Amino acid sequence: MGTIGSLLLGVPTDGALRYVGRVGTGFADRDLASIHTSLKRLVRKTTPFSDIPPADAASAVWVRPSQVAEWTATGRLCQPSW
Repeated sequence: MGTIGSLLLGVPTDGALRYVGRVGTGFADRDLASIHTSLKRLVRKTTPFSDIPPADAASAVWVRPSQVAEWTATGRLCQPSW
């Protein structure tokens, strides 16, 4: 696993995750090493997504989903950052 370019996000549906986009901003340099270490322990062989676009899956390293985000009142993620 190399550096983190972005995290793929999903919403739980029917035992899988429905892909809703990616977040690639908001990572502080001091936090990247910690995030990278945490994710290495969660690596899995298969995607947890039911509908990931091939272009987004091409260079992905799959991990067990472990984080939960909060939604806005309108049910959207607007310019998400980590």
